[in-house]
Amino acid sequence: MSTDPTIRFGWMVMLPLLALLATRATAAERHVPGDHASIQGAIDAATAGDHVVVAAGTYAEAIDLRGKAITVRSTAGAKYTTIDATGANRSVVLCTSGEGPDTVLEGFTLTGGVGTLVGFRRQGGGMYNQGSAPTVVACIFRENTISAWDFDIQGSGGGMYNESADPLVVDCVFEANALLGCSGWLNGGAGIYNDASSPTIVRCLFIDNYGNNGSGLMAVSGSHPIVASCHFRRNVATYSGGGINLTEDSSAVVTNSIFVANTAFHGAGLYGTESVFDLTNSTITANTADRVAGGLYLLSSPSASRVENCIFWQNDADQTPSASEILGELGPGPVVTTSIVTGGYAGAGNRDEDPQFVDADGPDDEFGTPDDDLRLNAASPAVDTGDTSGLPADVADLDADGDLTEPTPLDHAGAARITGGVVDLGAHEFGASVCTGDVDGNGIVEFTDLMAVLSDWGPCAGCATDLDGDGVVGFTELLDVLVGWGAC
Repeated sequence: MSTDPTIRFGWMVMLPLLALLATRATAAERHVPGDHASIQGAIDAATAGDHVVVAAGTYAEAIDLRGKAITVRSTAGAKYTTIDATGANRSVVLCTSGEGPDTVLEGFTLTGGVGTLVGFRRQGGGMYNQGSAPTVVACIFRENTISAWDFDIQGSGGGMYNESADPLVVDCVFEANALLGCSGWLNGGAGIYNDASSPTIVRCLFIDNYGNNGSGLMAVSGSHPIVASCHFRRNVATYSGGGINLTEDSSAVVTNSIFVANTAFHGAGLYGTESVFDLTNSTITANTADRVAGGLYLLSSPSASRVENCIFWQNDADQTPSASEILGELGPGPVVTTSIVTGGYAGAGNRDEDPQFVDADGPDDEFGTPDDDLRLNAASPAVDTGDTSGLPADVADLDADGDLTEPTPLDHAGAARITGGVVDLGAHEFGASVCTGDVDGNGIVEFTDLMAVLSDWGPCAGCATDLDGDGVVGFTELLDVLVGWGAC
């Protein structure tokens, strides 16, 4: 596998999803419960290329994908199809037999997992990936809990644990997963934990996860995750990194992402020790640290992190208000350029100006709830003032034009990334949604857009059909399609 993260991102996103679409029509199907009483029974009977097709319902079991190049998918989506491992005393899903990108898990809620016991550690409540690289699409990892109250067991990865594993994770939700009683600076990742792993994580929502470090995502021991167009909201870390924690020679490419209302002792939005971020076109706001750096905290960095075209606004640090936004200690601080930072920050093109979000805390006046609107107003100083050369390449070919070298053409919501000739700051591009309800972007709101909304109905973080960006496809989207019907 290439060590160039941009090349790896493009191939990892494109190939598994194209293969999924190409094989779905011709693969043999094993239906649950029609042909097999359990999902595991269907997996055990399946051969390479088969599809295990699961009807809506709740399945009281835990499954092992057994190294098979198969697709396990639901017919009704994650909202209506649950694998509940309560009482199984293990991870909901095991992927530890060398699975590759053609092992696909799609459209399930995974809950009730307590992790796989490895020595004196429990790893991966929802899913444990070891030495594998599966494709995980449109799944919800909810209320998986690793508990260490007896102090003999430690653990990490409430939602997912990756050990020497490089999964592709697309359009998933990690919600209310928890690490209870776990301690130590190398334990964490209530949402996703990465140990010597390099996952690619696209359009995922991390919300209400609780633990000690990196409660959204944690990466240790030379891990190198890629995070694109994700949303980290209301995650709580009792120590470091409410949103993301990088530790021990790790790095992360983070773009088009939002960090809001996360809390931690320090580095509430993002935290790194002996590690490096490449952070572009992201919005970090209303995160709160007890000590320092509600936005970004870096400790003992081996080299300078890059921060470009970002918005750091109204993050708090209760004990050290003067270091509320960005702080680097005991090593090179980040190189921050062309960004808005409350109170200012040294660097070319940086400014201290209100970014003028549409309604950052929404009608309910509470940050981190679905009605928050972090898009930009027309008068925002963030509009058309970024550095377009700082955009990462479109290695995922998000606009399906075959050009992987062009600047990323889409923003956090899947709308046009550049609309005024110059890229905007933050995760959202002003004026990008020019045709409300046009899900497929063909300039016409029509039957195909209506069917796309209906097929994605329910929780669907990052989906093109989630027109208001709240992580749910529902009546708001249906109304958008009906109101916008016709050419636009």
